[in-house]
Amino acid sequence: MATMPDKSPRKTSDKKTILLIEDMAMLREVLSEQLEELGYECQCAASCAEGREAVREGKFACCLIDLGLPDGRGLDLLAEFAEIDPHMVPVILTGDSSPDTVIETMRAGAFDYLMKPADMATLNAGIARALNHHEVLYERAMLVELLSKERDELNIRIAAATEDIRDYAKSCEASNALLHGLVSLTQLSTGFQNDETLLKSVFSEISRHLPLHCLALCDISQDEFLSAVRNGENGQAEVIVSSGENGQTGLDSVLAVAEPKLLTHYWIGRHTNLDPSALSSYVYPQELWNGPVCMVGFYFDSEFEADESEKEFLGMCAHFTAFEWQRLRLLLHAAQHATLGNIALEVSKSFLQSLTAIRTASDVVSETVKNEDATEGLSIIGKNVEFLTGQTQVFHNLSSGRSDSVESVQLDEFIDEALELLAMSITSRGVRIEKDFDEDNHCVLLNGTALTRTFLDLISNAIRTVEVNGSVYLSLQNCDDDHIRCRISHNIANPGMFGLSDASNTQSLHELVKVHPGFMLAQRTVNTCGGKLTLERDGESRNTFQIVLPRNAMKASVVQEPAL
Repeated sequence: MATMPDKSPRKTSDKKTILLIEDMAMLREVLSEQLEELGYECQCAASCAEGREAVREGKFACCLIDLGLPDGRGLDLLAEFAEIDPHMVPVILTGDSSPDTVIETMRAGAFDYLMKPADMATLNAGIARALNHHEVLYERAMLVELLSKERDELNIRIAAATEDIRDYAKSCEASNALLHGLVSLTQLSTGFQNDETLLKSVFSEISRHLPLHCLALCDISQDEFLSAVRNGENGQAEVIVSSGENGQTGLDSVLAVAEPKLLTHYWIGRHTNLDPSALSSYVYPQELWNGPVCMVGFYFDSEFEADESEKEFLGMCAHFTAFEWQRLRLLLHAAQHATLGNIALEVSKSFLQSLTAIRTASDVVSETVKNEDATEGLSIIGKNVEFLTGQTQVFHNLSSGRSDSVESVQLDEFIDEALELLAMSITSRGVRIEKDFDEDNHCVLLNGTALTRTFLDLISNAIRTVEVNGSVYLSLQNCDDDHIRCRISHNIANPGMFGLSDASNTQSLHELVKVHPGFMLAQRTVNTCGGKLTLERDGESRNTFQIVLPRNAMKASVVQEPAL
């Protein structure tokens, strides 16, 4: 049985105890004997004071109270007894049967009243009614207590469940925020012009979600170190780049791969004012092209401890940082190795186009204008145009004479290599790759291997801009006996992201280059290889990059786009 409050009845035995408060000794003795004969225990009191003391010290099922007592009225005890023991049932003993007395007794809180002297049957019936009422009060009190306990326990369980739901909601919210952070980074990737913008962008995005102190990238060859460290004054990242210190750590490359923190700790301690051992660190070795490339480390307050979702987020950020760092290195390498001859060819081509336009305009004006002065002026313009055209043609011929290496390539291998490098991005965005390759996609090209970077950039752009769970279509088809055509086609998720004025019209690559200079290198590389790169966009916001290449650049000095 549950423990009841002090005011709850205690059922120590089946034999009920009755308190009798009566000032007449003879009547008190008679009633006491009658109650004991009826099977009850009886405790007697002769005054109000004795009655109060008895109620405070013991528990009684019923109380028989004389209406007139030496030190007060019996009715005055009812309110006090109800406060001390609300389950005790009071019954008034009185010799006055007037209606006023009966009404006053009931209003004062008495359960019943008995006329004195009461015979055995009347006393027994009155006590039985009072005890039945006591049982009802007792059981109700037990039920209320039980319900109260169950309510408290239920409230505790509800509070715990609510807290669990809140924790889960916070976890979902945090995971969504981290996911949006990764999406933001991928959308910013086309804007990374150098290592500093890359590290600052990644540092800024991670700092929005986690208390990042330092982002570090260490080349596996120990030749290059980059870090973004929080500036204590304004909270912005300060980028540190160090190179040309190959082997300064004295760490064996195998040991550096096995214990990546040793490498990042060394470089951070060497180039920053941070103590890496006093920070909470998470270091992720990165592999590209099936080999170790670098270590990417994240350093936080010593109290910070990342949960599983945050560790996964940091791992993805590390892979993204390493990939974009490698992309920038390759882009810089490609730009640095763009030959003078190629640049000269582009310059001469632009001059020839401009001079041709001037000559055409001059011819049209000369046919319509008969003014002598105008005719003389147009003649001078024509002579200058002819002179500059001749000079430009000589420059063009000299530049084209600086032929680069001729290479034999398999275009499908370039595409498959790009897809392998972009496997994580393809999986994370749910992109489907659809390929349609002719069996024979072998070409002999000028600087053919330079196309590797172009395919990677164009396919990477397609994966970043395609609709989520969309498809990227890749094809290699023979145009004719002398040319092969590659197409990279997809629906873009946000047409406005290219900055083009009208997404419903076909746009030239020239317009795209104005907004995204990175495509200039792709265009120049394709031209250098003897091919042509174009962009088509239809009314359904579908992008199609098309590269037409010669089968054998040695057989055609000038590649013309075949009829499609």
